[in-house]
Amino acid sequence: MFILKHFKKNCHNSINLLLTQTSELTGQNGVLLILLVDLVNSGLKSAKHKMKWRVQSLFQKLKFVRLSKS
Repeated sequence: MFILKHFKKNCHNSINLLLTQTSELTGQNGVLLILLVDLVNSGLKSAKHKMKWRVQSLFQKLKFVRLSKS
């Protein structure tokens, strides 16, 4: 719960933190949690086209994190 509350307060700063913590705990399944939380948060505030953009940017950040880890 702490991670989710922290993510809501500092959405942009917490994406990398959430990525690393959930990937360490759950491997690739952590990505689903991030997408779900982010879609719920952005879905409350924005339209469908913006949600698509957020998903694409999350996948780009995920690829960057995966590349920098290996």
